[in-house]
Amino acid sequence: MNFNFLFLSLIFYAFSIAFKSNFTFIDIIPIFILFIFSIRKIEFLKFVVYLLKLNIFIFFLIMTIYLFHRDFYSIKLILIRVNLIIIFNLLVILSHQKHEIFNSLVHLKIPWKIKALLIFSFKYIDIFFSEKDKLLETLKIRNFKSKTNLLTYKTIASIIGALIHRAFLKAQALQDALITRNFNGKFYTLSKPSISLNDYLLLIATIIIFSYNLLNGM
Repeated sequence: MNFNFLFLSLIFYAFSIAFKSNFTFIDIIPIFILFIFSIRKIEFLKFVVYLLKLNIFIFFLIMTIYLFHRDFYSIKLILIRVNLIIIFNLLVILSHQKHEIFNSLVHLKIPWKIKALLIFSFKYIDIFFSEKDKLLETLKIRNFKSKTNLLTYKTIASIIGALIHRAFLKAQALQDALITRNFNGKFYTLSKPSISLNDYLLLIATIIIFSYNLLNGM
């Protein structure tokens, strides 16, 4: 599927869900359509792992609401809204290879500065996770075991500091490389991403649901 159409569909879907209070089966139709179209490209184990990891952050958020406000209605809304949007995001991102996302972003009809920002963000998220895995592997080699003590907290803090430091170094190296090569803020590719009937179907479905929710006051 065309990543640009998916990106546009995601915007409509996110706005439809983010302000809604009452959910019906209609709200999961875009996810169902996207799931059917992407089923051959998705690694379900990776999908479930990412979903569970992201829900750890949601858990801390809802625990804060529970402890200070006891507002179960807000907790339910947050859980449904965030998870629906996350599932849509994961289906979009995990169904595409990195070069497909890059190729699609280059041909996205938005200003070049925004495109460059998105491209570098995707690239550095990938680098960030790669560096994190290297540091965690180093800890395993040294037989480090996470516990609820001061040593563990200091170790985690040092890892975060090392990640930030490495990110600055890589950003500086990239800036120097781009200046050396006279980078003009634009990227070029040899091919354009194709558009299929599935892209139009998903985009139309999200627009219809967005319009329906808007007319019904979300």
